[in-house]
Amino acid sequence: MKLIMKLQEEVIETMYYEGIFDHEIVHEDSAFEYAKYHLDRLPDKDKDDFVEWFFSGNWIKREVDENDGNNNNDNNLFDTGCYEENE
Repeated sequence: MKLIMKLQEEVIETMYYEGIFDHEIVHEDSAFEYAKYHLDRLPDKDKDDFVEWFFSGNWIKREVDENDGNNNNDNNLFDTGCYEENE
């Protein structure tokens, strides 16, 4: 799937993002898919920053304490395969 469209001599009636250096055009309706596609290509530092940002809202980062019985993975639906992505 091609997510990048080069601006030619056409009139674009929707909102879009334009790259500052390469002048790539990403239409607003493709922006989320474009961003998702590029997440795996981020440098490790940027990936770490993204994870910190993503979980910065209503999440608490906790350290696992082996003596605490509340640290089981029963609530971790993503790791147990119970996570379903809505399409």
